[in-house]
Amino acid sequence: MVEELLKWYALHRRMLPWRTNPTPYAVWVSEIMCQQTRIETVLPYYERFMNRLPTIADLAQCPEEELLKLWEGLGYYSRARHMKEAAMDIMSRFAGSFPSDFDDVLSLKGIGVYTAGAILSIAFGKKYAAVDGNVLRVFSRFWMDDHDIASEETKKNMKYRLEQILPDAVGDFNQAIMDLGATICIPNGIPLCEKCPLSSECQAYQNSCVSDYPRKSKTSAKKEIYMTVLLIEVHQRYVIRKREDQTLLKGLYEFVHVDEFSPSAFLEKYPSAKIERRTSRVHIFTHQKWYMDCYYICCDHIDLKDNEKLVSKEELSEKYSMPKAFSRFLKEL
Repeated sequence: MVEELLKWYALHRRMLPWRTNPTPYAVWVSEIMCQQTRIETVLPYYERFMNRLPTIADLAQCPEEELLKLWEGLGYYSRARHMKEAAMDIMSRFAGSFPSDFDDVLSLKGIGVYTAGAILSIAFGKKYAAVDGNVLRVFSRFWMDDHDIASEETKKNMKYRLEQILPDAVGDFNQAIMDLGATICIPNGIPLCEKCPLSSECQAYQNSCVSDYPRKSKTSAKKEIYMTVLLIEVHQRYVIRKREDQTLLKGLYEFVHVDEFSPSAFLEKYPSAKIERRTSRVHIFTHQKWYMDCYYICCDHIDLKDNEKLVSKEELSEKYSMPKAFSRFLKEL
């Protein structure tokens, strides 16, 4: 199985920038960016990020607002904050060199067992399995494993089983499974079993039950949140505010939004304002679903709260980082 997989990878590997020169920093950045994000989406962000922050030292010194702007659109912004914190830790504890010990890597902020295994195997050639969703899917089918892939115990057992068969070319092996899971043994739709180098040994394929795997417990329903977004313009400048809460969107900027909005009540306070209903949108997070109504408001003046400011459209595009849920409304300005 191992030999067939490596032969397939040699012929069909995806040409990705971090594979050209797999330094620990390059692999780390790519792995963090690719968490819950498609590689096609990641590529332009990765190139821009590495051009601006080519070393761990650059990342450690990058101002948070600039870092979040570089990350804007990727989502899960805590990933960027954790990377900066880890980079500062590497500078202080490891003299700026990415550690090569598993426990040291695991001690860095934002790095779990999978990411540690991926970095150490790909950048250092150390024999650690990197068990992510692709790996769990491929080998739950390959072994017809009935265990719940959402279980931490299942992940540990899968990691143990794989580490018994890891070849010397461990980085290629781990990346081969990633590519196989992303392009052949796909998560949604019908897997391309006829093109799979492991089909002759895959138990689920041989027993015609590929669609039954992997087994996964049902996830809870997403929390639904309703809000009204107010795009308030005052002399070609727009009201935004910085999030100061402790959620994943902390430190990002957003348009003003309220639970309920009364156009008539707003006009009582600002009689000269012009109010237009605009496109409503739905934004889906991992655990939440936002229903976002939108009003465009043009007025001569507005009373700003302490955490609010007026900025131009150019500043919104170049300086202030917004989560995609709100940046999608930029076209309404």
